[in-house]
Amino acid sequence: MGSSDRGRFAAPSAPAAAILNSSPAPTSEPIAAPEVAGGAAVAGTVERQKGLSGATRAGTAHRSAAPKGAMSLDPLDTPAPEDAAVGNLWGGAHGAKGAGKPEPPKKADDAKSKRPSEEKPAPAPPRVAIAKGPLGQCSDAANRPLAERVALWKKRLDQVTTASESSAQFDAAYQACELPDWRDRAALLDLLQRKVDTEQGAEIMLQHFAYDFDARDFLARALLRRTVDVRIAAAVSRALFGSRVDWPSLDRELLDIGDADKRLLKLRTAMLAAPGDPAGEVRLVRLLAKTGNFAEALAHGRRLRDRGFATPTLAEQLGDVLAEEHLNDEAMRTYSELVEFDQANLASRRLLGDIYLRHGWYAEAYRQYKGLTTSAAREATDWIRLARAAAGAGRVDEALRIERDVASNAGQPGPSDPRYFARLWSAAHLGLLLDGKDATSDKPARDAVGRKLKDLHLFTGPGTLALLTWEDLDARLVLASADEKKETLAGDAIDAGSVGLASLVLSPSAWDKGRWAVRFTSDRPDRDVKFTVVTLTWNNEAFSVTTQQGEVPRGTKQAPLN
Repeated sequence: MGSSDRGRFAAPSAPAAAILNSSPAPTSEPIAAPEVAGGAAVAGTVERQKGLSGATRAGTAHRSAAPKGAMSLDPLDTPAPEDAAVGNLWGGAHGAKGAGKPEPPKKADDAKSKRPSEEKPAPAPPRVAIAKGPLGQCSDAANRPLAERVALWKKRLDQVTTASESSAQFDAAYQACELPDWRDRAALLDLLQRKVDTEQGAEIMLQHFAYDFDARDFLARALLRRTVDVRIAAAVSRALFGSRVDWPSLDRELLDIGDADKRLLKLRTAMLAAPGDPAGEVRLVRLLAKTGNFAEALAHGRRLRDRGFATPTLAEQLGDVLAEEHLNDEAMRTYSELVEFDQANLASRRLLGDIYLRHGWYAEAYRQYKGLTTSAAREATDWIRLARAAAGAGRVDEALRIERDVASNAGQPGPSDPRYFARLWSAAHLGLLLDGKDATSDKPARDAVGRKLKDLHLFTGPGTLALLTWEDLDARLVLASADEKKETLAGDAIDAGSVGLASLVLSPSAWDKGRWAVRFTSDRPDRDVKFTVVTLTWNNEAFSVTTQQGEVPRGTKQAPLN
């Protein structure tokens, strides 16, 4: 045997040699497995050796035909060390390198321990509506009448500030058995939607009821009916309809289509992807009105209103269509839905008053502005609006009194000082009175009006005060040169567009020599805008007045003065 063979078949290790030396004499009976550490593994190995194929057993038998008492040096005569115990048993160079690598255990799931990260997460429990979840311990208020529970819920909601905390009150009330049926749940949901005043609050509350479809739809409709904030309406639309339709992109595509019928077809096709989306309904009513389909616009708007899908924006659009058709009574009822579901909302009431003022319905506008002035959060401009409605209704004395109170209140001087706005409006009202007195040749009355004009302290010397007034407060107008290319700053201009007034103070000669026009300074509304220009001239002795009425036609930028 060469040196290479000796290196291959090294002497057995000490434990293995001890076992071999203590083996009994050769016999034809099966030899029992030795009792060593890991004996179970060796026994398992012997059992597996019994399952060898026929060819393997034949080869083993052929090699066992050697003379008795001679130890075989063929490595195939030794069992493969499949287990760690067997490998340690055979040891030595053969045990370290082995004729083959150990096979993995047959039952890998039992032998291998899984890491926590490899464990599959348990399936999440199915999401169910809040009103179908388990109940907790019933509270003392569960048996009280609904009116008492509503008072209790109001007290609880007054103590929370965020939308998530408000939404959690619904869960707490349900688990306490305080919401036995839909009537009770609707009462609490109505209280919850009144707490929403921001875009984020609307998203959080609607997400909280994402799996309670009845509650979510109730909240969405209530929010859309009362809010005049386009951001809250957009948040509700996103929560209900997601991004099924990209409305800004669709608006751009509609502008690229010249044919009106094709625009309507494009819009109706897009609305099929998000049926009931208020953004699409408002666009449809507006487009129908622009194309002259007033009857279809009215029918569609009325169907939405009857189904409870009317939003403040949609109510305004539908009211405009009704006003175009001279259906004033129905238009007023439609406009009134702006405040029907949220009468404490000052923004809605202010918007409704501005709409009534725009149409010349002064008595209705006066009632809305009167409600604004009784609120603790009133603004100084609300009083000026009230005075405008009173003057439009023929009560000029009341208007002058209100404006005098505003002008005498405390305030901060500046270009947006409502006290100065009130004085300018008083001058406009007195100028119209003075123009009427000139026509009747009533000198005492003219002198009385002139004294009131002096008390306003609007003139420091001879000059001309041009006052431009209009009733459509969505518009912003200004007195400017009729020729834009030759326009120069000819005097002191005041912009009081928030109350529908603009003024220009200059010398009498500059006013007489110039060519003037009424021009938009903001986006033009899609309607005619009427205006009145009152020109007051003071020559250090008496006032002279001229008035002119006109309108800026729809689709035009300015209207020249005579």
